[in-house]
Amino acid sequence: MNFVNNTDKPWLKKYNLAKEYYINNGDLLIPSRYEISGVKLGEWIRNKRKNYKNNKLSEEKIKFLNDI
Repeated sequence: MNFVNNTDKPWLKKYNLAKEYYINNGDLLIPSRYEISGVKLGEWIRNKRKNYKNNKLSEEKIKFLNDI
């Protein structure tokens, strides 16, 4: 992952939580108020979808999210 730097570590933490949610639930239909380990994961995933629609995600982050 080339985009990893100190500012991307929180993104990776949330990504890994989303991946774990997918493994446990079989989807990423995370309720908007869902929170785990102090992370508002439902809100985070909603923002990633919004950023994707508005072309505000890097190609690498899009690939990672699609790999889930």
